[in-house]
Amino acid sequence: MTETEAEDLPKAKGSKKLTAGERSERRRELIATIMLSIATVLSAWSAFQATKWHGQMSVAHSDANSARAQYTVASEEADAAFTLDMKLFTEWLDAHNSGHTDLANGYAASFRDGFRTAFNAWLADNPPGHLNGSKMPFDYEQYSIPEQAKADELFRQAEELSNEARADVRNADNYTLTTVMLASVLFFAGISVKLDSGPMSWFLLSVGGLLLVGATVAITQIPVAS
Repeated sequence: MTETEAEDLPKAKGSKKLTAGERSERRRELIATIMLSIATVLSAWSAFQATKWHGQMSVAHSDANSARAQYTVASEEADAAFTLDMKLFTEWLDAHNSGHTDLANGYAASFRDGFRTAFNAWLADNPPGHLNGSKMPFDYEQYSIPEQAKADELFRQAEELSNEARADVRNADNYTLTTVMLASVLFFAGISVKLDSGPMSWFLLSVGGLLLVGATVAITQIPVAS
């Protein structure tokens, strides 16, 4: 190898100096690659969370329906208990007013515990011969129907579960919306590297960047499914 060839060799192996346009294109491609990577990960996360929230919504909705069904049964049992209390009390009152003490005592012995306590309190306020009080045993705080208390609790549970199901749907919908936003990011970032026009490609990349920021902020505001 001659001396002249040796001097030219490093120049041949040296890196080519990039133009301003090429450097801009390299930066754009790098930014687009980063955006695509972030959007892909966040999109997968959003889709996963949307699925999780939909699953929790299904469970809450099913539990709410179950609680409503149990509430219906308990409410019917409570109504039946109240009807029985009213019937027995009416029979006792007729027997008492008719002077059939034994028959009245027989009715009193068949009272439910939840009614007997209220009946005794009412009877204390209305001694024999003075049963004209404005209040009835059913108006006393001692009067209780366990089935009614159970029905009230089941109704409360059903309402809470229904509200929970609605909240789960909102969270799932919000994650679905962010997934759509991130899909737009993938579109704008991907197409920006396919265009030769510098201003237009940067504009599309900027739009994708704004969507990425918006979707990221939105994701941080949505609860995470357990």
